[in-house]
Amino acid sequence: PVIVLTNQNSPELSTKAMREGAQDYLIKKEVDGSLLGSSIRYAIERAKGDKALRASEQRYALAVNGANDGIWDWDLQNNQVYFSARWKEILGYTDEEIANRIDEWFDRIDSRDRSVFDEALNQHLAGRSPYFECESRLNAQGDEQRWVLCRGLAVRDEGGQSIRIAGSMTDITRRKQTEARLLHDAMHDGLTELPNRSLFMDRLDLALRRFHRDPSRLFAVLFFDLDRFKMVNDSLGHAVGDELLAQIAVRLNACLRPGDTLARLGVDEFAIVLNDVDGPTDAIYVVERLQEALSKVVQIQAHSVYTSASIGIAISSEDYKTSDEVVRDADIAMYRAKNSGHATYAVFDTSMHDQAMLQHRTETYLRRALERGEFDVYYQPIIDIATARILGFEALLRWQHPTRGLLAPDEFINIIEETTLVVPIGWWVIERAAKQLANWQQIFPVDPPIAMSVNVSGKLFFVDDMAKRLAAMLEDLDVPANSFRLEITERVVMDHGDLVLSTLSDLQD
Repeated sequence: PVIVLTNQNSPELSTKAMREGAQDYLIKKEVDGSLLGSSIRYAIERAKGDKALRASEQRYALAVNGANDGIWDWDLQNNQVYFSARWKEILGYTDEEIANRIDEWFDRIDSRDRSVFDEALNQHLAGRSPYFECESRLNAQGDEQRWVLCRGLAVRDEGGQSIRIAGSMTDITRRKQTEARLLHDAMHDGLTELPNRSLFMDRLDLALRRFHRDPSRLFAVLFFDLDRFKMVNDSLGHAVGDELLAQIAVRLNACLRPGDTLARLGVDEFAIVLNDVDGPTDAIYVVERLQEALSKVVQIQAHSVYTSASIGIAISSEDYKTSDEVVRDADIAMYRAKNSGHATYAVFDTSMHDQAMLQHRTETYLRRALERGEFDVYYQPIIDIATARILGFEALLRWQHPTRGLLAPDEFINIIEETTLVVPIGWWVIERAAKQLANWQQIFPVDPPIAMSVNVSGKLFFVDDMAKRLAAMLEDLDVPANSFRLEITERVVMDHGDLVLSTLSDLQD
């Protein structure tokens, strides 16, 4: 610390000395020992305070620079504002390119965020929030936009009126871009870039709520999957299947209006929300465009791939309370269309729902029927007309329903085929028929032995040990293998050629 002790009683010199860092300026003839001692003690304490202040300022500057934030300070009484160099740098400007005027900030706020920004600032200045905090987009140099997080705290007078507010501005553009990418990935299918089930249901919820507010704003839901897609995957590989889905997605999107939503819900399963339609006719026009687009060949590498789709249509109704109900009925209509043939469509009506409920109840009863022993096998003789000799029998499944009586296969076989029951019931029929054949061959020994024919589902051929299991069963029953005959449809071989042929070869061996 420096104290100037001099005979020169000059106000100008004393001011200069103090400006240069002197702690005090004393005139010799006016100083006694007590005053000098006090001045020295004051100089020492003031020097300590200055040192502590400089250390605090250094810590603050280091913290600000380390945080990489811009600093702003707004004097509300004089409407004067200070922007730090880093504040300006965030927007791509040098220190000289932005003036210290508040409109340099406010005029750059994106119009989509201005009202939210003003509300947050005014709430704090009025004392209704403990601090100011707001995320907004700012128009930066070169027509770019930067996402920033602004924080601030007001200084108030004795009456609680805000007289000054200062704070920081943080560049959060990268974080916002990451959030947007993650949100996009969470709501879209990675292969086709179409909306996924979550986003589709959200859009459908919006359409349903809008319809309930204004019943004139009808919408429709289309539901479909690609015919024979599994065959493409199995025969040409998953890479070709993926490329087919990607190309089909582009082709289908081109048939829709900007306000409609096409989504991929499953492997080859798609759904569409058509907004603002006039009724079923509008939806059918769109379906016809979609089917025309699907009918054209898709060229993938050296392969020409054809596909089609059977499409279910559900039209908005006051009866629908949830989006799941709409999708359910569109799905039911799709299966009705599939049963009518490929590349068709069906519009949902309540009879379809009644039929679906009957099918669901039948499936439930079927599961219980196997446990309760309600199934039986009838045997139809196969006769050589020339000799009137019985050559064998065909095993026929029947269901002794507890309330509906004896049911023929046409009332329940198709439902069994669509469930996981088809394999256990199939093996139950095989075992029952094989045991009956063993019994009859013992009672009526003839040459060649009596044969047994059993219709089997193609799904039994997907079980790896089918041939081994059947061979072991016939050996245990002492039934000649060539007297037990399995009958399958050509469709099984067409849809799953290599796998079925391999199993057939094992069965023949």
